Amino acid sequence: MTDFVECVAAESQHFRQAIEAIVAIGGDHALTTVEVPSCPGWTAADLTWHLAEVQYFWASIVEGNLAHPSAVDELVRPVDGELAALAGAQAARLVDQLARHAAWEPCWSWYPRGNTVGWVRRRQAHEALIHRIDAELALQAVAGSGRSAIDEELAADGVDEMLGVMLDVSERPEWARFEPDGRTVGIEVPGRSWLVRLGRLTGDDPEYGPQDSSALEMLDDGGGLEPDSVIRGPASEIDLWLWRREDLSMASIDGDRAAAERVREMANID
Repeated sequence: MTDFVECVAAESQHFRQAIEAIVAIGGDHALTTVEVPSCPGWTAADLTWHLAEVQYFWASIVEGNLAHPSAVDELVRPVDGELAALAGAQAARLVDQLARHAAWEPCWSWYPRGNTVGWVRRRQAHEALIHRIDAELALQAVAGSGRSAIDEELAADGVDEMLGVMLDVSERPEWARFEPDGRTVGIEVPGRSWLVRLGRLTGDDPEYGPQDSSALEMLDDGGGLEPDSVIRGPASEIDLWLWRREDLSMASIDGDRAAAERVREMANID
């Protein structure tokens, strides 16, 4: 079973190593000038600040059992030369708070079924994983190398989180309607598989107005359906493909490629 607290610690350490390597190559101003290929418009400094701020936020939520994000004090961005140290400190604080609190303990979350420390542990493990990949891609751009291995069990859970938490509209607000379009996509990695059906989410959001977007529903048992498209390969590659950090090389798409690409288009999450 994946220890998400250990994953947060390990992935944050990989992130810091990549950022420190960028500074070692380019000097004190490297974070300001080195761009992050997977995050257009961001420098390594922006990426470092983003992860530090996210980890500060969730450590604060868990530590204080805060009922609303507005209760978190604002973190002031320091000068770029202090960002690496800030990221290290916030990662350590987050790991400490996640370890101090039991997985079942309640805390605020933007996800309706995510109001526990266990959910935060999982989400932050994947947050740290994806952003350390961003840092390593930035390092790779200036050094020609820098990618480290990804834990396949964590990556398989990342695929599950993307499909089940970020994209699944099975549990939707009363105003929303899901209209299947008859296309299904299977995703298979060693030891795990998923089946989703594609369609559109429509309705009148009271806050944002009329909605009409591509969407998917998870199918628990498949109902005997044969998928129109199947994505097969290493979990690490498919996880990064869904997060738009990497193209498929060892993985394959069999059947309706356009249907598979629609899943990736939906996963275009900042």
